[in-house]
Amino acid sequence: MTDDFTSTSRADKSKKYLLGKDGWIFLDHDSNRVIDQITGRHILDQAGIEAWRKLIVERDAYVTSVGAQHLVFVAPNKELVYSEQLPDWVEIADTRPLHQIMTALGPRRASKIVYPLEAIRAGKSKGLTYPKTDTHWSGFGAYIGYQEFCRGLSQNGIEPLQIEPSRISFEEVP
Repeated sequence: MTDDFTSTSRADKSKKYLLGKDGWIFLDHDSNRVIDQITGRHILDQAGIEAWRKLIVERDAYVTSVGAQHLVFVAPNKELVYSEQLPDWVEIADTRPLHQIMTALGPRRASKIVYPLEAIRAGKSKGLTYPKTDTHWSGFGAYIGYQEFCRGLSQNGIEPLQIEPSRISFEEVP
């Protein structure tokens, strides 16, 4: 029997994971090309940027026509939240597709994009926001995302009902 988790090589495209430090497992060779996005090897071309800008502007127009607001929530990926656990050769790029889209939208519209990367990174001091061996955030990480979404709603004049932290608890699952 061989240990399927010994290689960190990107040469084997059949493996959909990247082994990080201390047993951390990250998504790789996926349809979103996460590692390529975060390292700047996959950025949007002008047509891709314009397609995203147009999609958001069209949705804004529709939502406004029915008397509502359009906020966009972008869940940060585990690779950025726990970048310190990636292999040393992975260097995070300053410009990634989300940044390109936000720049194309301009600061006023980009302010209606809720991207809780920093809040979820900060939450790591209180618990795992993503499990070591799964690409989806933990309940705790999702709760931080929820809190940030509520904050985004409040900043836009919508006061959501919020679940207070004292009313919930989270268990880390091995």
